[in-house]
Amino acid sequence: MTAAARPRRPAGKLIPAIYCQLGAMLLVAAMRPLLPVSVWHAEALVWLQGASAALLSYLLRQPMWWCWIHLLFPPALWWAHSNGISGQYGMVGFIVSALVFWRTAGGDAPLYLSSDSVADGLARLAETERAKNLVELGAGIGSVVVPLARRLPDLQITAVEQAPLPWLVLRWRCRRLPNVTVCFRNFWECSLAGSDMVFAYLTPAVMPRLGLKCAAEMEGKSLLVSSAFVLPDAVPEMVEKLDDNPANALFCYRVSTLLADRAV
Repeated sequence: MTAAARPRRPAGKLIPAIYCQLGAMLLVAAMRPLLPVSVWHAEALVWLQGASAALLSYLLRQPMWWCWIHLLFPPALWWAHSNGISGQYGMVGFIVSALVFWRTAGGDAPLYLSSDSVADGLARLAETERAKNLVELGAGIGSVVVPLARRLPDLQITAVEQAPLPWLVLRWRCRRLPNVTVCFRNFWECSLAGSDMVFAYLTPAVMPRLGLKCAAEMEGKSLLVSSAFVLPDAVPEMVEKLDDNPANALFCYRVSTLLADRAV
């Protein structure tokens, strides 16, 4: 793959998030002399801090869930302090959250759990495609990998996960599944060459980059299956409806179509 064809990695979200809180802190400090004395108390100021950080996050075009985090983070800290809750609990919560949502800080998708119907639909597609192998990008704790591996023992599955705690759970759940290989790595750095099928349940923000990666690395006959989210400017070859949630579906893209779209 040439440098021109290599998909560009999006900027991480953690550093801009820190800038939002620091910027909001400076903004509130500058606004305080202009505010009525009635809102000088700490509770009002922490909510103003959160609202300012959320506004800055929105202006920087961070995902909407970051805006909610910015809004609620300062009041949550103040509430914990006011109720005598030790800062150690907050540190423990931060560490656990970081281990679970590791790749989110880098701009990738947070942990999502798929239903059994997703694994059932993916199994039907794998049987129809006569796929010999499948790669799941961002396998989480194995909510798809484990039931799929049990249903199709001849299907060789590579489960890629980077967040430490989900990876540990995934590794434990797959310890007796010989057809599953668990990889601890960033899935953007995982080669998809030779993959019959690739499955992903990510976010709309990363779908354009996912399409570029698959088109650059996979063979034309291979299939990309995305749960819930579509590729922009691409028409799925088929849509697999899910039994338990008709509003959701698996969107299937033949890589040869993606290659043709890139050539236009």
